[in-house]
Amino acid sequence: MRRYTRAQVAEHNREDDLWVIIDQKVYDVTEWINFHPGGRDALLEMAGADATEMFNEIGHSEFAREKMKRFCVGVVASQVRYNASEYKDRQEKKKKKIPNGSLLFLTISNGGSGENGALIL
Repeated sequence: MRRYTRAQVAEHNREDDLWVIIDQKVYDVTEWINFHPGGRDALLEMAGADATEMFNEIGHSEFAREKMKRFCVGVVASQVRYNASEYKDRQEKKKKKIPNGSLLFLTISNGGSGENGALIL
């Protein structure tokens, strides 16, 4: 199951992109906002945050707990190796491509048959 930091979940704090954390699981409840029996405001109040305490205080039924399983998108990462800004930096680095004019050298081995090749871009 995909892992999210609390900072990542916190970014999903709008009516059109609404995630909450309940019992260390991450739920995307965006499509549920207009159908929530407790009203839109209950979800909006906890958007992007840990709603475990509020969820449990309300005393949701087993039916509600079963229904919410379909909205689960992941779990909260238990140990974070980098903070949210570092996460964004890492994502940007992954997106960067090799600049035009750069050389890329790739050696291709044919499993010890003595025939090797190279590709230079």
